[in-house]
Amino acid sequence: DDVHAVIQTLGAGPVEMFASSGGAVTALALVARHPGDVTTLVAHEPPLITLTPDGPAAVRARAGVRDAYEKRGWGAGMAAFVAMTSWEGEFTDAYFAQPDPD
Repeated sequence: DDVHAVIQTLGAGPVEMFASSGGAVTALALVARHPGDVTTLVAHEPPLITLTPDGPAAVRARAGVRDAYEKRGWGAGMAAFVAMTSWEGEFTDAYFAQPDPD
């Protein structure tokens, strides 16, 4: 609703919007709640992992990134994030059997 309020306050709508990653999730929520605010939306790589065929495993992988960050700091968290986002295909037992990235 914050993005909607900005569009309304500026009198700028409807807008054309490009949004990436977490911003794409916000933009999709905006279009769902206020479809008249946006004429065109390019939602680039929204992290909607629960909608993938391996959703529960992807959520588990994402939790591993958070755990690495909380237990060992930003460097470990970023290494875990890179490992997760570089993985090709569904998250299988092979992914979870890997040692923690450096």
